[in-house]
Formats: sequence, structure tokens, C-alpha cells
Amino acid sequence: MADKHLHIVSFDIPYPADYGGVIDVYYRIKALSEVGVKVHLHCFEYGRSSSDKLESLCETVHYYKRSKSPRHIASKLPFIVETRRSEELLKNLLKDSHPILFEGLHTTAYLKNKALKGRLKLVRAHNIEHDYYKKLAESEKNAFKRLFFTAEAGKLKRYESVLKNADYVLSISEKDQKHFEKLYGNSTLINPFHSNTPIEIGGKQAYAFYHGNLTVAENKNAVAFLINDVFPLTEVPLLIAGKGATKAVRALNPNLKNLKVVDSPNNETMLNLAKNASVHVLPTFQNTGFKLKLLYSLFTAPVIIANEKMVAGTNLKSFCEIANTPQEMADLITAHHKSSLDTERLKNRLSYIQNNFSNRDNALKIKSLLV
Repeated sequence: MADKHLHIVSFDIPYPADYGGVIDVYYRIKALSEVGVKVHLHCFEYGRSSSDKLESLCETVHYYKRSKSPRHIASKLPFIVETRRSEELLKNLLKDSHPILFEGLHTTAYLKNKALKGRLKLVRAHNIEHDYYKKLAESEKNAFKRLFFTAEAGKLKRYESVLKNADYVLSISEKDQKHFEKLYGNSTLINPFHSNTPIEIGGKQAYAFYHGNLTVAENKNAVAFLINDVFPLTEVPLLIAGKGATKAVRALNPNLKNLKVVDSPNNETMLNLAKNASVHVLPTFQNTGFKLKLLYSLFTAPVIIANEKMVAGTNLKSFCEIANTPQEMADLITAHHKSSLDTERLKNRLSYIQNNFSNRDNALKIKSLLV
């Protein structure tokens, strides 16, 4: 049987895998490599360095400078697409006839290019991008950024129809899969790839835990909600961990006596904090895409308290305690922070996510499309 090769065009250098989008990309590359797909990786470079780790997983790795010049804002194309155009990329894709996987709408500048006619083309849809940017605009306090996000949302909505040129759209959630299938008829659900493996969950310490990248507006808003609205209603300590956590929390001038912040923990520290918490609290105000922090908590938390928007478009609601108001969330935190571990429920949860979020199984699904 002939080897299967696949070009993957990534919006960023996907290593280290330390934020949502690149976590999905990196662990997809790793899983595809492990099931025998020879990956030819193309990365847009802006602020991250080339990686020996990627070169060890892939047959070839190419890097392209991403131009973020403000002049691109005037383009009819979305900024995230226009700034990832590269003639060198197109030339490299044309050196053979292998299938191409475009990571996100960001990388699809050449999806309908006539030179690629007849090639098998797949797009990983990380979000319904125009919805995501609309929510970013609603969350943003800076007037210029809010205007930019609003304009970008409009461009992305008009541009999205480019996906009809893909053979397959690999959707990340049930909700997104229905959206793309209805409009373009070429969508298949591929759950997110991740770093998680079964661990021994402890829940030994009486603190509630929130984790996330605190340089992102969505997560800043979630932390503000917890500090200002939820935790004044309970005596349970709150521990917040993630990139930029200190700056984000300090900006809120918090007055909570039982608050601890861990800034930019390494993977081992984050795992220990996660598995030893009594509860994970996961509010969000954006029901877009799939929240990888939810998947991380499903592997590490004794109890997950989330709102409806966190689980929207997934089949994971039954594994969470749902609370949509500050009082509901505070009451559940108080009730669960000293409760004994429900080992049977935990066993059922871990069994479900191992069966439905297997990197290997999802890689084999993608491999089967490469005909």
C-alpha cells in the first residue's frame, strides 16, 4: 500500500502547544504521524520560533513570514486571511499532488485557486469565525479593537462561502457541524485533539479552580465574573492559573481574601493544580467553537461547574453541574467543595471521553478521507 502524504497549512507554529488553537493542530499532527500519515507542514510565523519537535514529527516543515501590516485592514479579504497569503506557499503546494488540510479559515487564501483544482482539500473549522469575532467585539473594551473585530466579523461572514470549494470541512463541535453541513453539505465532525491522558484525579484540596489564557478577553471576562460576582457569595478559596494571570487579576483590584493566582505554570504544575482542586469552575460568555479548557477539566476535575454557554454544541452537559447565575454557581461550589468523590460518575465520564475524544481514532478518520 502506498504511503499517505498530507500537506497541513497551519495559521501559526503549533509548538509549543500552549493555547487552544495550536493544541488542536499539534496533537493532530502527532496523531496523524503515529497512524502512518506523512505530514508536510507549512506554518505562518509571527512571534514564535521554528521547532525541532515539529521537524521530528513531519516529513518536511516550511515557514512563511506573516505580514501584519495595518495596510491589510483595507483588504476586502478578512485580515486573518489576507495576512496569510504567500506565493512561496502556493509554489510548495504545487510540487506534488498530495491532499491539503487548511487549518482554520485563516489559511484558505488558496482554497479556490485554479492551480489547485483537482486536489483533495480539507479545512479544519476551529470556529464559526464570524460568530467568534462578533463575540470578541462584544467582549472588547478598547474602541479601536472593537471596531476592528466588528469589521472582521462582517468580512468573515461574507468570505465563509469559500468553504464550498473544500471536499471536507472538519468541524470541531456538533453545533458547528450542523452549521457547515446545512450551508455547504461537506462537513464531518472531528472532535478536538488534545494532550490529555487518564490520570488519578485527587480532589484532595478545598479550593475551586479556574484555568485559561488570561491575555484573551473572553477569559478575562470570565475571571471578572468569578471574582466580582460569584466568589463574594461563598467562603471557598479560588485559585486562578494561566498565562498572564497576575496582570489580569491585578487589573480587577480584587477584594477577595481567599484568592490565589499562579501565573504561567508549566504543564506539570498546571496538572497538579487541576487534579487536586475540589471543583473546576468554567463560566464563559462566548458559545463559539469548542472550549479546550472544558476537555482539560473533563480529564482532570473531580467536579465541573459550568454554565450553558460552556457546554453549548457538545454532548458533555451531563458530565457537568450547570449554573447560569452567580448565586447558582456559588451554591454549587459551596455544596461540592468538601463532598466525597463520586467514583462511579467519574468512571463513566472518563470512559465516555476516552471513547469519543481518542486522538488515534480521530486521526484514523482523517486518514480514511485521504483517497
